[in-house]
Amino acid sequence: MEPLAPENIRGPWSLAPGRGDPPRRMQQSLEKRRKDQVEQFARALAEVSPEEFMAPGAGPRSLDLRLSGAIPPLSFVRRDVLGTAAIALSEKRAAEELIAKSRQESLNANHAIVQEARRMRALKSQTQRPFSMQSTRDASGLHSRLSGDVDLADLTPEERAMSAETYATRSPSPIPVGRAFEDMLAQYYRSAEEIADKEFAEAQKARFEETDRLQKEHVHREHFEMRHRRREAAIVHELFRRERRRVFDSSRAVLVTDRLEDERRKWRIEQQRRNEAAKQQRTQTRERREKFESHTDFILSRGALDRACGKADRRQHRQQQLQKTKAQVDQRKEKWSRHAGQQRARRLFNQEQKRICDQEKERQHLYCAAKQRQEREQELEEKQLHVQMHHACASLLKEMKTQTTWSSTESASIQDLSKYHNALEAIATLSDEVWAALPEACREGLASTPA
Repeated sequence: MEPLAPENIRGPWSLAPGRGDPPRRMQQSLEKRRKDQVEQFARALAEVSPEEFMAPGAGPRSLDLRLSGAIPPLSFVRRDVLGTAAIALSEKRAAEELIAKSRQESLNANHAIVQEARRMRALKSQTQRPFSMQSTRDASGLHSRLSGDVDLADLTPEERAMSAETYATRSPSPIPVGRAFEDMLAQYYRSAEEIADKEFAEAQKARFEETDRLQKEHVHREHFEMRHRRREAAIVHELFRRERRRVFDSSRAVLVTDRLEDERRKWRIEQQRRNEAAKQQRTQTRERREKFESHTDFILSRGALDRACGKADRRQHRQQQLQKTKAQVDQRKEKWSRHAGQQRARRLFNQEQKRICDQEKERQHLYCAAKQRQEREQELEEKQLHVQMHHACASLLKEMKTQTTWSSTESASIQDLSKYHNALEAIATLSDEVWAALPEACREGLASTPA
């Protein structure tokens, strides 16, 4: 017995993908069965009689099911499509029935409206005739025949040829000829309208009959197709049932001992595969353990070296941090000392600036006070001088009054005028002296003052 190859050691319990896994075997068997069935249908297609198959009473009972290859096999997808198509067809038929019903209802409503319009038109035409025409119609046989509900086509040629003047000459009615002509003309138009309505009703009826005939043909065709599809489904269902029965019978033909032997063989193959997999797993585990043990010393030495290097690195890092901190502290102290010198110089400069500003303010204050004091003294002197001048002018005027007193009579002498002129000259001299005695600033102020 030849040893089995690793790729062929696969049983029903195998988990590895390959040719022996159950899903793939099932798919292959289904594909093979479908292919055989299609070939069988193709071979049996020529042996089926189309006339017998398309007969109205034909079906799975009247046909030979082994030779019904004219219909391809139905798949689940096609069955779903057929179900959906049947539902859509039923909905379409229901919609067509509703549309036909609504059309019939609309036609009935329109017919009722037309009948009501005709009745109202007849009543209106009767009410428009005068009351006296009823008695005149009864007097003449031809007049009553023309005015009744009689079609114009029923009259004889002689009666049609009888015009309004002939009827007027024969009729003993007191109604004038124009009224009889209008009555006859109205009857003629009414008959013509009734004829046109009859023709329209006949055309409408013919159109409805044609539509009904087309709808019946469509329904008959749809029913025929539905019966044909039902026959197809029944035949295919019977074929599937026969195929399943055949497969079941062929499976039962296998002996029980052969099946047990097959199961034992599969179990031995699976056990052998499991043992080989466990052996391979143990080998890999042992190799990994040996490799780990061989690297243990290296790992330990490498760990000690890493710890020593880490300790040295930490010590060096601490020293570097300490030196860096000291340098930062020294730099900060130097900065603070330099900043303190700058602050002291700035403070001294500000103090000196404040002292200079205070001295300047004090000097300005003293200058303003001296200036105000000088102005007050000058103003006082001006006031005193003004008072002196006022008193001097008053005394001078008083003296002048005493000196220039003269009579205003016509006998006044020329000596009085000479005294007056002398007084004026004395006043001018006194004013010049006073002006010369005034200070320069006061004279400028008086000169700038308007008179």
